[in-house]
Amino acid sequence: MEEERLTSIVVLAHPGSEPLVDKIWRQSCDWPLVVLTWDGTWSLKQLLEYILAGQVGEAIADRFVVVPANLVPVTPVRWSELQTPLVDIDGARQTFWGRTPVTFDKDVLVDWLPEHDQLADEDFVRQYVQDNVPRALEVSHNFGNYYTKVLRANPCEHIVIEALIRKRFLYVNQAGWPAVTGLVKKLLKEE
Repeated sequence: MEEERLTSIVVLAHPGSEPLVDKIWRQSCDWPLVVLTWDGTWSLKQLLEYILAGQVGEAIADRFVVVPANLVPVTPVRWSELQTPLVDIDGARQTFWGRTPVTFDKDVLVDWLPEHDQLADEDFVRQYVQDNVPRALEVSHNFGNYYTKVLRANPCEHIVIEALIRKRFLYVNQAGWPAVTGLVKKLLKEE
């Protein structure tokens, strides 16, 4: 099987949001992807082990991207931009996992994963990025046009609409998902 035909994007989705997350991603990205339910019972390391063991049900490429739960594009997305190493900046805090996609390489993970198994997900991704990729690009909800986060059940609709027009992604937690689905469906021209 050619590497370019294999699934290269693993998109995580909160329970119940999978159909809409899948539709959004397939409309915005023409690269092979799979959407997996992410209910928080697994660690990222367990997910990576699951992928390495070939248990996803689809053949995953040697180089693949894991997209955090309910990070959805609001504009077309290219495979190349998903591979860019990112760090989320929130004030003085840097976060490498949770709101930005992360690229992994199976050949690196086979040796790297067991040696770093004791790290929590955030520390695991931080160390992986720092050890294996060039300097990460800084993105934030507070500056630039990469993403807007929706973390409440009653977000300001104007901020969400602005994000649909100006930003590249919406990051929506479980509480915020019901509040944005109507606007996202309008973006998809479902309503």
